[in-house]
Amino acid sequence: MSRCPGHAVTATAVCLCLALMAACTAAETPTLLPTPVAPTPTSAPEPTPFVTEEGGAQALPADNATPAGPNADVDAIVSQAVVLVANRLNIPEARVIPQGDPLAVNWADTSLGCPQPGGTYNDQITPGYRIELAADGGVYYVHADTQGTVVLCLDEDDLPEAGAANDPIVAGFITQARSQLAADLDRDPDDIILLSSESVEWTSSALGCEPPPEADVIDVATAGYRIVFVVDDVRYNFHTDSQRMIRCTTPLE
Repeated sequence: MSRCPGHAVTATAVCLCLALMAACTAAETPTLLPTPVAPTPTSAPEPTPFVTEEGGAQALPADNATPAGPNADVDAIVSQAVVLVANRLNIPEARVIPQGDPLAVNWADTSLGCPQPGGTYNDQITPGYRIELAADGGVYYVHADTQGTVVLCLDEDDLPEAGAANDPIVAGFITQARSQLAADLDRDPDDIILLSSESVEWTSSALGCEPPPEADVIDVATAGYRIVFVVDDVRYNFHTDSQRMIRCTTPLE
């Protein structure tokens, strides 16, 4: 029995057509990809300003104790303050002693806390320092900014004349004690720094000092002065009544 050749060709053609249709269908089917999502933009938080009691923004509070700035040459400013006080009192600079560290201050305006009659000042916060100095028994305050401006903050009536204490009796004792101590230590009188002087009432004629064994001490209230000098960080005490003065090596009062 013979086969018809046309049947074989037809079957082969049908298989080829089916294969081509399957390939076209696969090529036309798209591959689905995930859609990228753009990130949600965020904004930086707004800085919170310093708010005063009145509700307004202000860079720094006035007249507080924050540092005046890293570039301020504090030692140079203190030296200028010492020169200022020494010149006003007409005394050597060595007799003007800074008391502790300067206090960093933000002054409320350019008067530096010491407005002068007739002065004109800008209403702006001014960084600076408050400097305390002792000289010949008095205490003086110098106000400064960070640029080297220094102001002695007191009235002219508060300045003692020629660096002496207002009490003429203690002024004489100070001069006498300074000369005696300079001779005892073989130092220049300008090296003898007056730390303090004050009126006191001693409990006996020993004037608050350890008396020598042969002394005849009378227990009676005695008015006088305590005068303290400092030389090379060592203190020296002189006690007086109204007429005599002794160097007190062992103070009891």
